[in-house]
Amino acid sequence: YDVVVKDPKYTEEFVFGTPLEQYDDEVEEGFIISQTPEAGKDYDGTPIILVVSKGREPVELPNLVGQTQDKAELELTRLDIEYEVISRTNDGSVPAGTVVETNPAAGTELIPGKDKVLIYVAGKAAVTMPNVVGKTEADARSTLRGVSIAEGNIRVTSHRIENDGTHVPGTVASTDPAAGSTIDPTSVTVTLTLYGDFKMPDISSLTDASDLSARFNASRYCFSVKSN
Repeated sequence: YDVVVKDPKYTEEFVFGTPLEQYDDEVEEGFIISQTPEAGKDYDGTPIILVVSKGREPVELPNLVGQTQDKAELELTRLDIEYEVISRTNDGSVPAGTVVETNPAAGTELIPGKDKVLIYVAGKAAVTMPNVVGKTEADARSTLRGVSIAEGNIRVTSHRIENDGTHVPGTVASTDPAAGSTIDPTSVTVTLTLYGDFKMPDISSLTDASDLSARFNASRYCFSVKSN
């Protein structure tokens, strides 16, 4: 429209009246939808009325809070509104997958095919980090999966904790986060640190079996003392 009414090629030969504006799903904003009189008709000096597109008609964002993510996505797709889903930590007050907030808020006017909405969805409810210290790696992983922590979010450090003989090699020595912590199972990464192999220390200074039993786990190691 602006190009036409500012071009001397048109303005010196034609008179333009006040344009009319209307929404149109097909014609881009600022472009001419139609004209009166129509092109090809004899021009008698009557002002030409141009109908100019205002673009797509805005729609009002409905209230999606409380709906499931699937229903919210279907509604926005129907309205041709782009969206992005963002997970929120769930305190357990709403079911997982429930929309807890939108940005912008409900009632905002949006342009289909242009504007974007952020949908904040409650993740799985926060849980207490289980105590897996002393478990084998396999058992620890199984326990963590049992509280909905993804296998890909469980990792084992290459570092091994020194084993004094009172622990089974390869069992869990510590976790990060620690047992009892409140965690979001959908986003947490759990790090397991394991006990290393037991390395026999120098025991030449110990004098009898009672000394050995006091230093080592007597239920796992057997010692005998020979006198020279």
